[in-house]
Amino acid sequence: MPLEYDVIVEVKKEKIHLLGFLVEAWDHLANVRHADLEDAVRLVVPADFLQEVLELLESICDYVGAKVREVRPFEFPL
Repeated sequence: MPLEYDVIVEVKKEKIHLLGFLVEAWDHLANVRHADLEDAVRLVVPADFLQEVLELLESICDYVGAKVREVRPFEFPL
């Protein structure tokens, strides 16, 4: 089982700060990485919090105008 996961979230550039604020302020469940992804960010999530982060994203994605694109085991490079 991986120790961390990447959660790729599609979000418009003007909403990245809002998504990041909501995710990181929520008990620091994930770390938002502004990877070289077009209209998306990468959340690095400890395996123990993956389900909680996915539930949080489900509740805020409509508000932010975002959508989960992919969940995969963490990999380098960031």
